[in-house]
Amino acid sequence: MLHDMVKLRAGLAFLCATAAVVVALGAGTLLREYRTGIAPGVSEPIPTAADEANSAGTVLGPAGALASPSPQPWAPADTPAVLGRIPAAGVIEFQDGSRWRYSGATGSLDALPIRPSSVPADGLDFAMNAGGDVAYVDGAHHLRLVTGAVERGLLPEAAIASVHWSADGRLLGLAVRSRPGASAGMGWGWWAADEFVILDPGSGASEIVYRAPDRTYLDVKSSPAVTRSFTETFAFATWSPDRRFVALWRVPEVSGSIDADGRQLLILDRLKKSAPIDLGTTLMWQDWLVWRAPHTLAYVFGASRFITEQKRVRLWSVEQGIRDVSASTESAIAPVWSSDGRLLFSYAPVGPYDPKPYFMGVGVGYRRLAVVDPISLARTELPAAPGFFQQAVFPSPRGDSRLELRQPLVDQTLPANGVPPRCELWYVTGDAAQPLVRLRSPCYAFYSHASLAGTVWNR
Repeated sequence: MLHDMVKLRAGLAFLCATAAVVVALGAGTLLREYRTGIAPGVSEPIPTAADEANSAGTVLGPAGALASPSPQPWAPADTPAVLGRIPAAGVIEFQDGSRWRYSGATGSLDALPIRPSSVPADGLDFAMNAGGDVAYVDGAHHLRLVTGAVERGLLPEAAIASVHWSADGRLLGLAVRSRPGASAGMGWGWWAADEFVILDPGSGASEIVYRAPDRTYLDVKSSPAVTRSFTETFAFATWSPDRRFVALWRVPEVSGSIDADGRQLLILDRLKKSAPIDLGTTLMWQDWLVWRAPHTLAYVFGASRFITEQKRVRLWSVEQGIRDVSASTESAIAPVWSSDGRLLFSYAPVGPYDPKPYFMGVGVGYRRLAVVDPISLARTELPAAPGFFQQAVFPSPRGDSRLELRQPLVDQTLPANGVPPRCELWYVTGDAAQPLVRLRSPCYAFYSHASLAGTVWNR
């Protein structure tokens, strides 16, 4: 699976460098790779002070400010842990290694299955729509569709790398390998797709919406040197809600290191069938691409894996083009739409990385939350959380409360292993803020790709 392998490479680089975890709350986003095999129904007990007594370091808690409920939340854990029973928070489904469901009424945390039972062990990729239909790629790169108790094959002659349902669950986007030998000169794998095809499973109609370009290179290892050709590949990014637009990341050459620093994001217009629209370089994180119906995209523009370097939240629509939402002096990440059409994101000043002020929340570490009107671009700030980074936010459907992804600040001393405190999910309403869950790892470190964009929240 091209897009999964791309994301896994970037994710592993991030995890190895920082011992952090990418947080993506909700289904169908970007964390299929981080399956743990935890059985459904497993609950995590509320931790005691003894559970973390062997940690090191001190959480910074200014006088009168809320600090982390646990004085030393350092050691990474295998599972998230409940911090509070808050009935008003309702039910929240989120991703943290595996999929989890928090219940405010009971204070329970249950592991949920990620892989549908209809997908065999050798399945290479899968996607499930809201109606429960499962499309998957079998071990021979064939496309299979499971609807209820009926399974059938589609496009039997095609070699499929990955599958992606449209937002309404009616169309399938397919990364297809049409020329298995075209990339042999560069040593690319079978999974390197060169066409993106849209299939209507009901009618069987299909269309090619993108074909990766051919390129040449000089093979200096040959004697004499010869010019060889190969085909680029791509990674799937996202569908627009109205199914008119598909976004792909262009991948001219396969490189996990280049992936981690971002790729060119292209928008394909299925209606006009015009040339791809270039939105510039973005990091390859699907949760940083969020749509407002029918087809206004909020995304994070900017190369470099380092969170202290410039990242700009931008808006794009076919009617208005590209508009900057955040300032050029900011590192703005994790955009999300509210139910009333406003855009929320996390931001901090741009600047050189210095670990001491960074983890104390000073300078480039002073990360806050903002709200922007997409029409006027008028901006307001959400209240700060003294003692914490505010890494991401998600407003409730009713607009009367929100979830925040927070990470405790530290004093001058990090623990011996250099890992900052684990991230926490908080419930905020009015002037009150209450912790719900501590995640397995930090979500704010040297590379930081956290988001609440995929949250499923029932309250």
